[in-house]
Amino acid sequence: MEKAALKAKEIGRKDLADEIKEDYKAYSYPDRSFKPTAGIVYNQVQDAVRDTYGKLSFEDVIEFVANGNGMTSEMLLSRYKKLRIVYDEALALLKI
Repeated sequence: MEKAALKAKEIGRKDLADEIKEDYKAYSYPDRSFKPTAGIVYNQVQDAVRDTYGKLSFEDVIEFVANGNGMTSEMLLSRYKKLRIVYDEALALLKI
């Protein structure tokens, strides 16, 4: 990303160079990058269950959602305590 910022600056695109530098900083400092809220994560679990018609196991859904948020399954499970409840409720809605 640093090379891209330098190249943008070389061709006279200071605005683009600045944007690239800001993006680089966001990725370089995890405490400044995106952190999903519980609501976002729980919605992602519901969406995964619905979109796959309930064919994925709890573990598969958790791995999918974790990977999408830059986490391991273990990290996701430790941060969001209602994942199993949300998964089970999403499955139940499919059977109505």
